[in-house]
Amino acid sequence: MMMRPTGSIWEADSLEVDFPGLAAEHITDVLIIGGGITGISLAALLAEQGQPSTVVEACRVGKGTTGHSTGNLYELMDTSLTEFCDKYNEEKMRSVTQARKKGLELIADLTNRYAIEAKQRRCDMYLFSMDADGIDFNRQEFRAARKLNLPVREATGDEIPLPSFEGFKLEGQMQINPLRYVTELSQKISPELVKIFEASPVIEMQREKDHFTVRTRDGIIHAKTVVHATHTPKGLMFEQALLGPYREYGIACRLSHALAFNGIYWGQLKNEKFSVRFYEIEEVPYVLVIGKKHKTGDVMDNERLIKELKEFAYQYFPVQSVVYCWGGQHYRPADLLPYIGKTGPGEYIATGYATDGLVYGTLAASILRDLILEGKSEFAALFSPSRFNPLKSAKNFVRENIDVAAKLVKRVLDIGTYHDKDFSKVQVETGEVINHGGHKLAVYRAPDKKLIVKSAVCPHMGCIVGFNSAEQSWDCPCHGSRFAVTGEVLEGPSLAPLASITGNKGKVEIIEPKQ
Repeated sequence: MMMRPTGSIWEADSLEVDFPGLAAEHITDVLIIGGGITGISLAALLAEQGQPSTVVEACRVGKGTTGHSTGNLYELMDTSLTEFCDKYNEEKMRSVTQARKKGLELIADLTNRYAIEAKQRRCDMYLFSMDADGIDFNRQEFRAARKLNLPVREATGDEIPLPSFEGFKLEGQMQINPLRYVTELSQKISPELVKIFEASPVIEMQREKDHFTVRTRDGIIHAKTVVHATHTPKGLMFEQALLGPYREYGIACRLSHALAFNGIYWGQLKNEKFSVRFYEIEEVPYVLVIGKKHKTGDVMDNERLIKELKEFAYQYFPVQSVVYCWGGQHYRPADLLPYIGKTGPGEYIATGYATDGLVYGTLAASILRDLILEGKSEFAALFSPSRFNPLKSAKNFVRENIDVAAKLVKRVLDIGTYHDKDFSKVQVETGEVINHGGHKLAVYRAPDKKLIVKSAVCPHMGCIVGFNSAEQSWDCPCHGSRFAVTGEVLEGPSLAPLASITGNKGKVEIIEPKQ
C-alpha cells in the first residue's frame, strides 16, 4: 500500500504548545506574520531589547516549513559553492559564509540562553557521490570550500554510511530537532512582551497612512511595522517573481539496530541530490532520507517520489519499517541569495532560503531586529530585497518567469491537459482539473465518494492548480500557493482560498470568497 505523508518525525519528539487564536481587535508595534523559526526567533530577539511584538501563525507554531525541515545546520549553501563562485567574487562569497556561520552560532547561543533541549549537537557534514557521475562536482566543491578557508578535509569511505566515491567533510556543523527548538523558544520568551496567536491566518492587509490594518480569520490587527516571516511574502510582491517554489519529501525509518554514523550526509546518485541523517527517540534508532525535489504543482504522481525514497532506504539501511513521511516546500532565489530586509515603509520580508531555512531564518531574525530597532545591520546590503541584479539573476529569473508565463498562457488560451470529463470518472482520493461550463474546476472525490468541487484558478495571480496525489492538495506551480481539497490555504502567498462552486443543470457559477 502506498504511504502518504503522515507528519514529520519531529512531531513525535516535541512539546505541544497551545496559543489562543486572535478573536478581537489588537494593536501592536511590530506584527510578525508566521510562527516558524524566523518569526519566533525575531520575537525573542526583539523582546531581549525590550521591544514588544505580536506573532500570528496560520496553523500551529513551528509546524509549517520549520517542522518539515531536516534539522541540519551548516555553513555551506544548498546550491553548490561552484555555482556561487561563478556568480560572485571571493569577497562576496566569504561574506555569505560568514553570515551563515553567524546564523548557526546564534542558534547555538539561543539554545544555551533559553536552556532549550532540542537534542542539539555538533557534528561533521559530508559531501559525496554514490556513482562516478558526481566525482567532478565534489572535487570542484572541495576546491571552492578550501579557497574560502572553510574547515574541510578529505573523507574516507568508512566515514560515510553509503557506498561512495570521493567525498569530503566540513567540520563543526550542527543538528537539532527544529520543531522542538522553535516550540520551546516560543514558550520561554517573555509573554509580557510577545503575544502569540495560533490558528490565525492573514486574509487581508492594507497599508494605511501611518500603520497597517491586517485582518485574520477572526480578528483585526493594527501595526506600525509588519514582517512577512512566512517563507514567501503574503499577497502580491515583486520578489515573488524572483522565486521558484519547489517541494521535496522526507521519510524516517525505524532501524533494526543503531549505526555508528552521526553526521550530516549529502549525497548524489544519478545526478540527483539527497540527504541522510540519523536520530533517536527513546533509544529507538531512525534514519531520515530526504530528496526528490520537484517544481511545486508540476508532478502528477507525487506518490512515486515517496516510493523511490522508501526503496532507497530499504536497499541501503537495516530498515524495519517506514514510520514517518512528510513533504516540505522551499523557494529558490534567482541570484542564489535570500531576500531579507525592508520593502517599503514599515514593511519587511525574509524569503528565498532554498533548503537552508534554519540557518537563514535565524540570520534573518538578527538582521530584521537590527533594521527595525536601529535602521541598519551588518549583512543588510548583502541580502537586501532591493538588490535585484539582472546579470546575477538572469538564468534563473528567466527560467522561472517563462514557466509562470506559460502557465498563465495555458489558462488564457485554454490549452494544456485540461479536458471535459464526466465527474463520475474521477476516482476516490483523486483530483483532476476539468473544463466544465467554460470554467476550470478542481474536482476531488473524497474517501466517502462525495465530490468536492472548487475553482482551479489560484486566487493569487490566476494560474491553474495541479493535484498533489501524495499530499492530497491542490498546488499552484506559479508561486507555490497550496490549498486543501476543501479549498483552504495551506501555504504560499495566496490570501484567499480556492473559490467555491455552485451549479444547476450543467450551469456553473464561481462564488469568489469574501475578502
